[in-house]
Amino acid sequence: MAQLHQAMGQFKEGQFVQPMDEKGWNHLGATLMEAGQMQKAFYCFEKAIAIDQTFEGPWFNVGLAFLRVNGYQDALTIFDRLLSIKPDSIQGWHLKGMTLANLQKHDEAIVCYDRALQLGGRDSEIWVNKSRALFSLKR
Repeated sequence: MAQLHQAMGQFKEGQFVQPMDEKGWNHLGATLMEAGQMQKAFYCFEKAIAIDQTFEGPWFNVGLAFLRVNGYQDALTIFDRLLSIKPDSIQGWHLKGMTLANLQKHDEAIVCYDRALQLGGRDSEIWVNKSRALFSLKR
């Protein structure tokens, strides 16, 4: 991780990103998030979203960044916004469910996991998280 911090410090922000490349901004943001540079990461995700609001990657990453700092309410707002744009987002429903579980809203989390599964989610993590929510409710 120290090498990543050192390498990131050697480059100007956005130096290798085309101004209108939402994927590049999202990748740069993800790298900055991994390096713990959250404000810069948020900036990159905002740039990516401004270019293409329907691109799910930066929405996921903003929500995940909030989850990392226990900003569950902010993450929930982000995932709700994503789902208003992309109501068939399997990962969006899954991440919303995880956020609700962190807020101890297990009944609502189960609804989200079920929606992800109905949409064709095949990730075993959805089933694991649904099982955890059911266990928390003693069901």
